[in-house]
Amino acid sequence: MDNYDDFYSAADDIYKYLKRDLLGPAEEHEVLENVEPLSAYVCGILWPRRAGGRANEADEHEAALSAAAREDVEDLEDLVASADDTIEGANIYEPTSMGISLMLPDSAAKLHITFSGARYRHEAEDDGRRVVHRYTRVPFSVQSEADIGSNPETKKIAGGEGSGVEIILTLRNFLKDGGKLVTVTAQNTVHAKSIDRNTGALFQCELLVSSDAALLPVYRNNALVSDAEEKISQLQYRNVMNFTYGHGCSTSYSETPDGVFEVKSDFMPKERVYQMMPGATDNRDILNLSYWAGAPRSSACAGLSRFEEEYERWREGQFALSRGIADSSYREAGDRVLARIDRCIARLRGGIKILENDDMAWRAFVLMNRAMLLQRVKTKGGSEQSANWYPFQLAYILQIIPDIVDDTSGFRECVDLLWFPTGGGKTEAYLGVAAFVIFYRRLSGKMASDGVTVIMRYTLRLLTIQQFERATALICACEHIRRREDIGGG
Repeated sequence: MDNYDDFYSAADDIYKYLKRDLLGPAEEHEVLENVEPLSAYVCGILWPRRAGGRANEADEHEAALSAAAREDVEDLEDLVASADDTIEGANIYEPTSMGISLMLPDSAAKLHITFSGARYRHEAEDDGRRVVHRYTRVPFSVQSEADIGSNPETKKIAGGEGSGVEIILTLRNFLKDGGKLVTVTAQNTVHAKSIDRNTGALFQCELLVSSDAALLPVYRNNALVSDAEEKISQLQYRNVMNFTYGHGCSTSYSETPDGVFEVKSDFMPKERVYQMMPGATDNRDILNLSYWAGAPRSSACAGLSRFEEEYERWREGQFALSRGIADSSYREAGDRVLARIDRCIARLRGGIKILENDDMAWRAFVLMNRAMLLQRVKTKGGSEQSANWYPFQLAYILQIIPDIVDDTSGFRECVDLLWFPTGGGKTEAYLGVAAFVIFYRRLSGKMASDGVTVIMRYTLRLLTIQQFERATALICACEHIRRREDIGGG
């Protein structure tokens, strides 16, 4: 990915500037002049409490104890949120608390906890002409250790009267092997009624929790997940472990060869998503746009069949992979994915068969490739020999051809969603489909010559401009070819 290093570096710079502007601070001991901190920053804030106070501690303790018996909750986050009032303040419009939930092994005996942030001290100075308000940043840090027992409990481990901060630990027995679900919560205990909200709020808050024993992956009850797409997502990411949940914040951690030992809150989480490249194929000739200008129909369709057979072999590998997964809870999702692959294979075969037997469809397909080649060379430059389809683009077009040509196709009412990251080639794929439809309608006579063929809609203005330019180039290429080939329907 060396070719993208400059872009990744730019992304890092953008993240740094955003974090400085949204979370702060610009400087360690900054002074904001005539700008209130609550106006300057928008995240990483624990607001002072409103009048009415906090929940009764006895009620919180009872809620934590009752959570130990809960086994009918799909997600750990739902379990904690439904049973722990100490993080109730993390889910309101102006949050007063934040927390981290993690899973500890039975051998874990102690947690090391650090809660850091800053307050802003207010000073007003009258220089005779106006009053200048200054807010000076005052960093703070609260450190504590907590012993992990063997029974469910909720206890205060740091802070208290006068400090304005409380750190509370809630422990639950959760797994049969002795694993413990622990929630560590930091709360702002200052009441807004008695103090300026800017000086009562806590800014740039960070909660760090470390353990001497490696953390366990967070439990998730797969049996209770009912959504089919969620099950497929769990199957695909089954080897990606999650070691913590945030409440009112996200979390981050680093995995070492020995496991995860430290987690911290994160109000601006980031993940580097590398440029995704489409897979290769052994049948490279059929991917070249210039190949189709003079390709013999029989050999070209044979090449497309070999292309489809490659997909079948890949499918067999996926089947073997699915059957090799020991956890039976993934079987249903695996079978559903395989069934979708089988449906794609059948549609690919149908598209190739139509190109073999339907003269107008074959000619429309060849002209589509010519139009795509012409617009590619004119808009992007380069030689004709360097213009190629990605395998997924060609497959996408092939499997939709039967739905365009055959009015009775069972997939004619289906919306085929093409998923691929930005910059991966989605536009070229659907422009190819559009060009095929444009030529096929005019060749077959199945059109009112002045009707609408394609509707395109974009939700981003800059994207609309760029896509309009590419679509316009294609339409110009199609019209140029239509005139040269003396095809009606202009």
